[in-house]
Amino acid sequence: MIKKRLFIGVPLPDNVKRKIKKYSENFKQILKANFVQEENYHITLKFLGYCNNEKKIIENLNNITFEAFNVIVQDLGVFPNERVPRILWVGANNFNKFMNLHNVINENLKQLNFEENKKFHPHITIARIKFVKNKEDFKKLIKNKVIFGRIKISSFVLYESVLKPTGPIYKIIKKFSYL
Repeated sequence: MIKKRLFIGVPLPDNVKRKIKKYSENFKQILKANFVQEENYHITLKFLGYCNNEKKIIENLNNITFEAFNVIVQDLGVFPNERVPRILWVGANNFNKFMNLHNVINENLKQLNFEENKKFHPHITIARIKFVKNKEDFKKLIKNKVIFGRIKISSFVLYESVLKPTGPIYKIIKKFSYL
């Protein structure tokens, strides 16, 4: 049986993706980085890794129910910290609702022996940073208060991540909607 690299995430509407992409252009001159393709923007809820039990994962995820909630996609940040930035991300508010959904998914997949993700922070990765060329401009850009859009979280997706030399390709395996 072939193992697939899987994760669970929240898709973003095209208008929000376009705004994030447009803003990310500001970083192209001040960072040496691999920028995420616009079509790959999403909020990861849980990374599963290489799996060969896709059918059981889908069965378990089908059992999840949650109340749809609204979020504002806003502002920027970095992991692990500003001194040594490696990931540039866009955030989303309503952390508690995301945390509840994340916990329900964790709990639901425990019986399939998936470990809990201890550190969870809802975000959209926009670049993997190699180094910062201009630290002052970089700090100014990530401190800007920016709103990329308001969205309703009423679904999540089981994705397959296919790694290619040009970057990953994300394929939707199944969408789970709760309207």
